[in-house]
Amino acid sequence: MTSVAMEIRKNVRSLSFRARTPTKSLKEAWAAWARRRWPTNCQANLERAFDLSPGRAHGVVWTGITLPTIEHIIDHPNGGLSVWIEVEAIRRGLELDAFFERIAAEEREAIADERRQFEAREARVVALEAMATARRRHARDDHRQGAVLARQADAEPGTGAAGLGRAEAVRPGGDLALYDNGED
Repeated sequence: MTSVAMEIRKNVRSLSFRARTPTKSLKEAWAAWARRRWPTNCQANLERAFDLSPGRAHGVVWTGITLPTIEHIIDHPNGGLSVWIEVEAIRRGLELDAFFERIAAEEREAIADERRQFEAREARVVALEAMATARRRHARDDHRQGAVLARQADAEPGTGAAGLGRAEAVRPGGDLALYDNGED
C-alpha cells in the first residue's frame, strides 16, 4: 500500500488532468492519456519513457494499443498502478479526485455494512449468553425447589408434597424422581 501511494506521489504532475466525457473504449482512453501527458511530441516521449518501439508508441497514440503493450507499460518502472488508474479515470469520464472519492465511499459503505452485520451477531451472542445464564439460574432454583419437596415428602409421610399422593421432586443430581410417601 505504501509503495502505491509513493508511486502516485512521484507522478503528481501527470495526475492533474480532468476528464470531461467518458471515452468509448479502453484504446481511446490510452490514447487520451498519452496525449494529455505529452501534448507535444507524444509518440517520441512514449518511446523514451516506456522503452517502446516506434510502432508500439504509434499504436498507443492512435488507438491501436495491444494487450502486450498495455502490460509492458504497466510493468515498466515508469508505469505501474498510477498509469492504470489515470487511464481508468479517463475511460470512466471522471476527475481523478472524484475517482478516488468514489472508491473511498464504496469502501466506507462496505465497512459500515460489515459493522452492522458484526453488531447484529454481537447482539445474538449477548442474547444467547443471557439465555444460558437464565437457564442455569432457573435450573438451580428448580433443583432447590425439588429438594424442598423431597424433604416435605419425607417429613410428612401421610400428606405427601404439595398435597399429592406421590410427590415429584428433583433429586440433588438434577434428575426428576418420584418419591413415594407411602400412600398407594
